[in-house]
Amino acid sequence: MQKATIKDVAKLAKVSPSTVSRVLSGNPSISDDTCKRVKNAVKELHYTPNTTARSLRCEKSKSIGVVFPDISGEFYATCASAILKYARMSDYTVLFTESGHNLKAEKDSIKALLERRIDGIIFIGDNSDIPLIQSIAAQSIPIVTGDRTVGNIPSVTFTNRETVQKMVDSLYKSGCRKFMYVGETPTGQSNLLDRYNGYTDALKKYNDTTSVIFLEESLHGDKLKTARRLFTEKIIASLPDVIITSNDLIAQGII
Repeated sequence: MQKATIKDVAKLAKVSPSTVSRVLSGNPSISDDTCKRVKNAVKELHYTPNTTARSLRCEKSKSIGVVFPDISGEFYATCASAILKYARMSDYTVLFTESGHNLKAEKDSIKALLERRIDGIIFIGDNSDIPLIQSIAAQSIPIVTGDRTVGNIPSVTFTNRETVQKMVDSLYKSGCRKFMYVGETPTGQSNLLDRYNGYTDALKKYNDTTSVIFLEESLHGDKLKTARRLFTEKIIASLPDVIITSNDLIAQGII
């Protein structure tokens, strides 16, 4: 069976194709009787609007792209769920992709998103793609970053430094004395640097000299595997009272 077109709907409803388009876009200037005829024709013909063609006409696709480094993590999955929730409220479609911490894969994914004429991109986490993000922003494509900052690009972040300070304070007051921090090398990523600084700031207040810090760039990729190796090689030997990590995936690996 051939798929119905907007012309088929217009013919059945006895209106012009442009009227069908205005009805489907919610134009308030169309009479109730005309709207009813068009909607009945759409239902009878099982017509599905061509969103790609509509985006070409309106220069809006009502869709956004979201780039994650690894969507399987609990934090990223929670972000994805929230983005979907609020996108639906605004009648937007969300296209998710993940880089796997691979810059080429991320470039290919973004190219595919842009070819679909998405209205903007959200970048969550990671830090190896800053020049890529800046180059896209230079093309006047709306961008928002999450859990990090990139220049003057709008961002949604957390009070990482203050939060880690409060966490260390609370643990110290509860009796912990031998602390360990395990994380990625924070260079180039604002959220990681803030968490690390929050940790060191808090322990300086107590003149701590026993804290152990392990920073490894390799934790940026295969976090779980590397964190387990760190645990067996170094953490048991140190026997800390508490371990603070730079992200939840490293914590899960240690656990």
